[in-house]
Amino acid sequence: MQKIPFHRLKLTLPYDNKQVLQRILDNTEAGTFTKKCIDKKIFIGTLTENGFKLQKSLKNYRKNSFAPIVIGHFYNDNYYCQLDVIIRPSILAIAFMIIWVGYFLNILITYYIALSTISYLSLVFILFGYFLMIFAFWSEVPKVEKAIRQVLGVNECDD
Repeated sequence: MQKIPFHRLKLTLPYDNKQVLQRILDNTEAGTFTKKCIDKKIFIGTLTENGFKLQKSLKNYRKNSFAPIVIGHFYNDNYYCQLDVIIRPSILAIAFMIIWVGYFLNILITYYIALSTISYLSLVFILFGYFLMIFAFWSEVPKVEKAIRQVLGVNECDD
C-alpha cells in the first residue's frame, strides 16, 4: 500500500491491439454517470481505438464512492501489444476529500491563530479523511487488477 491513491500497471500482451480491444469490449458495457451496477459485464466505461476509461461494475447494488477509475492506453511494438494502465480515484472522490481536508485544515489554522494551541479534533478528522481515502482505494485496487488480468488472459506479473 502506497501513501497516495495512484497505481500504475504495465503489461506485455501476446496479441495485437484489435484482440485487446475485442477482449475489453466483450467485458464492458457503456456507462453513464448514474449507471454503476451491471450483473452481466465486468466493467462499465468507454473505449477508443487505442485506449479505455473503465470502472469495475459493482455487483448486487453495492455502493462504493471510492471505486477506482481505470485508464488504459495500448500500442503495438514490433512483436507484442504494450498496455499501460493507470488506476486512480474518481474526480468526485478527489474533490470531496479536498473539501473535507480543506475544511478541517481551515478550522485547525483558525484555532491555532486564536488560541496558540492545536485542535486535536480537527487533526483527527483530517487523518480520518486521509486514511478513509487510502484504505477504501487500496482495498479495491487488487480486485480491479485481477479483473483486468482475467479479461486480458494474463496471470503473471509483468511489472
